[in-house]
Amino acid sequence: MSAVCGSHRRPKTERRHRATVRLIEASDGRQPVLRRQRRAARDRETAVDEALLAAWRARAERARAHLGWRMRGVVARRHAGGTSLALAAPCDQLFVATEVNEWALCAALLARDPHHWSGLEQALAASALEDAADASAVITPVLDEPAAFARFERLGAREARPGLMALVDAANERGLPHLLDDTLLTLGAGQGGRDFELAALPDVADVPGASCATFRPRW
Repeated sequence: MSAVCGSHRRPKTERRHRATVRLIEASDGRQPVLRRQRRAARDRETAVDEALLAAWRARAERARAHLGWRMRGVVARRHAGGTSLALAAPCDQLFVATEVNEWALCAALLARDPHHWSGLEQALAASALEDAADASAVITPVLDEPAAFARFERLGAREARPGLMALVDAANERGLPHLLDDTLLTLGAGQGGRDFELAALPDVADVPGASCATFRPRW
C-alpha cells in the first residue's frame, strides 16, 4: 500500500497513511521530545542516537504487528532541524498511529534512562487530560507494553471506519484512483471522478457499476 492515500487532487488537504513525531534540535545538538511529550518532558533532553532509534523502531513494529497493520513503513529521517519519526497506518487509524508513535518513543526513552524519565507517564496522562475536549472520553496513556497495546485496541475500535475501508479496498482491487482528505473520499479521477462526504459514504454495493468500476479516469 502506498504511503500516500490518493493522487493529485486536493494537495493541501491530502491525508496520508503516516503519523509523524518530530524531534527538534536544541542549541547543544541534543533533542527535546516534541508533540505532546514537549510539555510532558519539559526541560529534559536526550541524545537521539542509533540505539534510541532502534528501540523506538522495534516497539513501533511490535505495536503495528499487534494491530494487524501489514503495510511497510517505519522511518526515522534526520534533517537540519532534528529528526522525524514516521510510521505507516491504515487510513482510518491515523490518530491511533500517532499514539503508537508517541508511545514507542516515550517507552524507549524510559527504558533508556528510567530515573531521568520516571515522571513521563504521569506527565503524558496529565497532558492528555489537558488537551481533551471531554476528559471523560480520555483513554489514559500508559507506557507498559501490554497495557499500551490494549489501549491502542480500544482507540482503534473507536476510530475505525469499516465502510470507508471497504470502499478504499474495492478501489485498490480495481486499480481505481482514489483520494481521501478530512471530509471527502474521491473515487476515480478527472471527469469520471466522484466525491463522497465521509459523513455519508455509500455501501460498496450501492456504488454503481459493480463496486466503483464505472468511475474510470477520463483524461
